[in-house]
Amino acid sequence: MGVRHFTELRAWQLADRLRTEVYRFTGVPPAVHDRRFCEDIRASSASVCANIAEGFGRYTHREFAGFVTIARGSLSETQDHLISAQGRRYLTPEKFAALWSLSEDAMRAATGLFTYLKSHPRPSGAPDPDRSTTSK
Repeated sequence: MGVRHFTELRAWQLADRLRTEVYRFTGVPPAVHDRRFCEDIRASSASVCANIAEGFGRYTHREFAGFVTIARGSLSETQDHLISAQGRRYLTPEKFAALWSLSEDAMRAATGLFTYLKSHPRPSGAPDPDRSTTSK
């Protein structure tokens, strides 16, 4: 049996863990004092989860794949913010390494999901929009 809810997707689960960790480190000093930074990294990390969830709710795998592409872009943006956080000393080297590894795992999972969706253009059992369903 296939995935029945977006929360079952490994890509979403990893992105959710990353989002949780981002909210955790941006909620305490020193990062919490940089409001703009916190808003930006929180938004980009939340966008990953939201786009995977929205794409899952779309009718075709092609549409879903488009949202996964956006999610990957948000993951890249989050990684850029992590680099900035490291440079600003908002993260210890160990915490940066852990978050970076989690972001890379999420990226691999999103890439795998995208690859699957592109190789299976429509969910099994779904009507083919290119074929007429009317009888003559």
